[in-house]
This record gives sequence, C-alpha cells and structure tokens, in this order.
Amino acid sequence: MSGTAGLPAAFGRYRPLEELGTGAMGKVYLAIDPLIDRRVAVKVIHAHGLSEEDRAAFLERFRTEVRAAALCAHPAIVGVYDFADDGPMPYIVMEYLEGEPLRSRMKGQPLDVDRIASIGGSIAAALEAANNRAGGARS
Repeated sequence: MSGTAGLPAAFGRYRPLEELGTGAMGKVYLAIDPLIDRRVAVKVIHAHGLSEEDRAAFLERFRTEVRAAALCAHPAIVGVYDFADDGPMPYIVMEYLEGEPLRSRMKGQPLDVDRIASIGGSIAAALEAANNRAGGARS
C-alpha cells in the first residue's frame, strides 16, 4: 500500500491505495482507514506557494467549508468523515463511492430522459437539503 510508486506514504492514518483523479484544486486518492478497515476517498488540496497570510485565510475557508459539508447528511451528498489542515497538504476524508466515472459514462450511450430527470431530482433534493442546513446554521 504505502510505498507504491508515485503515491504519498500516508495522510495521517489514511494509507493511499491509488490516485483516482487530479483537478485544479488538488488530487483525490482511494485510501484505507486502517482503524476500521474502511475504504475512503482522500481529497488533497493544493495550498503550496501561498504567503503566510493567504494560507491562513485559505485554511479558514477550508475549515468552514468542510464543517458545512459534514453537516449535510443526505443520500445524494457524499459524507465527510475527517479532515486535517495542520500539515503541508490539507486534506478531506470522504465517503468512497464505487461506480463508473462520469467521464466514461458520458462517452457511452446518451442518457434517456427518465434517467436525466431522476438525476436532476436527486441533485435538487441534495441542494434543498444543503440549503435547509445552511439556513438552519445561520439562525
């Protein structure tokens, strides 16, 4: 597991198994939580190259967003389990969902109207749950 070519050794107690994807904000890894033998997704956020002041502001926004995401419990929202922001690479530990990547799904047969409507309904329900949680947090 750790020591696999190109992978970081660990993120706290989480041991990376493979890189799942890369984006503008960071990388996502499939990892294992050895304490409970659970597969998780670890999103590492790029924070290198920031001044001390910019890094402090970035980390405060990061903490706020992670806390808000962790409070949104809904079947259509990925669960947040943990995060760390005290090292060189802040990261979020999330529920790992197995399945086909959207990119590969979009290359295949187009989705039918019923499937698109079902996906849209799930997205709307998740947004409503997040919005209701955010409204409750402000009160």
